[in-house]
Amino acid sequence: MPLVKVSEILKEADKGGYAVTAFDTFNFETINWVIEAAAELKTATIVMIYPEMTEYISVDTFARIVETLAAKSEYPVGLMLDHGDSYELAMQCLKAGFTSIMVDFSSCEFEENVRRTREVVKAAHAMGVDVEAELGHVGNADTLADFADDSGYTSPELAKQFVERTECDVLAIAFGSAHGNYVREPKLDMERLDAIKREVSIPLVLHGGTGIPDSQIREAVKRGIRKLNVGTGYDQTIFYAVQKNIKEDVGEPYIFCTLADAAQAAKAFLKEKISLTRW
Repeated sequence: MPLVKVSEILKEADKGGYAVTAFDTFNFETINWVIEAAAELKTATIVMIYPEMTEYISVDTFARIVETLAAKSEYPVGLMLDHGDSYELAMQCLKAGFTSIMVDFSSCEFEENVRRTREVVKAAHAMGVDVEAELGHVGNADTLADFADDSGYTSPELAKQFVERTECDVLAIAFGSAHGNYVREPKLDMERLDAIKREVSIPLVLHGGTGIPDSQIREAVKRGIRKLNVGTGYDQTIFYAVQKNIKEDVGEPYIFCTLADAAQAAKAFLKEKISLTRW
């Protein structure tokens, strides 16, 4: 089916009380495995690309791959930029046909975050594209202070102002998660999530989905998270599957065999993460 805007996918998730898992990808295989895994589970999914990956594949080529593979699926697929860090990259994605973009100016002061986010929202909405923005600091999981120090968490009051002033469609919030591999088990601030949920009506997103205990993810979904971002876990699952294949005696050294093994491991991981947010 045609690509679907992420906000529309998340509206359906909100009606059903579940979340949709979004995955960072970068080539045909990583995209295809996500779409196939979701289709086999009869559910929607969201395919994302991180800015650094655009050095490996152009946003135009990426968009065409997702568009082509999504057309073969019977289930909704969203195409999204993840953590866009500039107006210029956001515009490239709009021109390439992305249905949704996520911009992250959360490292800026509040007013600057509002201004830069609003600038992207205005352009995106003019083209019928929705925007996810971020408020609060979702840092790196290898730095304890980035997820254990609540000074960087999203303020419920500021979240309300931010959404009203930027008119973003989806909001990524900070309440105890981080990107990458955690140096210590995270503890999500569920009370803060509840408070933010009371202040804003748009879908809320949990970033840093790799390494958060399943029980906490399920609880966050029950309390209103509608999108779960996963990147590191997917990437490392593929890496270790390839590494294992190369180290073992596999006979003739064909890359096809290596990728076939990686596909099995990848899809098992994907299905586990997709199923985690639905019941």
